[in-house]
Amino acid sequence: MDIVSRLEAARYRTLSYFDLSDEQLDRNYGTGKWSVRFILHHLADAETVLNDRIRRYFFMMPTFSSA
Repeated sequence: MDIVSRLEAARYRTLSYFDLSDEQLDRNYGTGKWSVRFILHHLADAETVLNDRIRRYFFMMPTFSSA
């Protein structure tokens, strides 16, 4: 399985968690542990930051002329 297929599969598995009920989203797995809602929020934030870093990297790359 190539990386694009794996990323797409992970995306669809993750998106299903956004359809959970409020009660399920507020569940955590121990005292002081993150709730499902907080984990999903963290994943969305992390993806946004990563996207921004990748975009900045490509816009800041030097261009080379073939002159």
